[in-house]
Amino acid sequence: MQSRVNIGEPEIRTSQPSGVELVQVPSGSFLMGSPELERGRLSSEGPEHVVTVQAFWIGRYAVTNREYERFLAANPGSRSPELWHRYDHNRPQQPVVGISWHEARQFAEWAGGRLPTEAEWEYAARAATSEPYLTSSNIEDLYRYHAWLDGNSRGRKHEVGHKQPNSWGLHDVLGNCSEWCEDDWHDSYGGAPEDGSAWLDEPRGPERVIRGGAFDEQAETARVGFRDHYPPCQRRYDVGFRLAFSTEPDSC
Repeated sequence: MQSRVNIGEPEIRTSQPSGVELVQVPSGSFLMGSPELERGRLSSEGPEHVVTVQAFWIGRYAVTNREYERFLAANPGSRSPELWHRYDHNRPQQPVVGISWHEARQFAEWAGGRLPTEAEWEYAARAATSEPYLTSSNIEDLYRYHAWLDGNSRGRKHEVGHKQPNSWGLHDVLGNCSEWCEDDWHDSYGGAPEDGSAWLDEPRGPERVIRGGAFDEQAETARVGFRDHYPPCQRRYDVGFRLAFSTEPDSC
């Protein structure tokens, strides 16, 4: 089952005060997870299940160093990201990494938004397709058109937007950096919400979901359906995040 929506040129807003460019994602239903015969598929990627998602806005790119610098200037008590001092990590248009889930959430709240749910992230990344590598089942197409991964990244992050977007206008959803989601980690989708909301434990679980794969990973772990997890306090050199809004953001 593919998403029951069609979209032309994406509508874009720039949220203030963050300066993050956001793409409008339409409502629709899609088949979340990976089919059992997909190469590299892990048990945590199933079972496949239909999810209905309400329209929302999500970052056209992962949040960049330039955008995170605005947050640091407005919140002088906040910690700088790990490796912030290194030139190969702190160029303005590179995705910000080395921040915890808690810090990503603080940025999102400051910007008036939130982190995307895992279902929203996968829905937006798939963009009405069912291919493991966005538009194709061919790994070479992923390297050539869409993603910075081990094999073409030269061992480093790249500036956002240099690869082609998916069909809904999102860049770098696979590769470059993995991305925090709001959800607690669960070992499978058994019992997962079907309305696109975040899957939260009470009390909150010990780990949070990340999606998308990073510049130092193999293509098999940068499939749209691949998912992983880290403790929310961990600050990794290859994990960033994307901003989301439930309704149209304040913009200019």
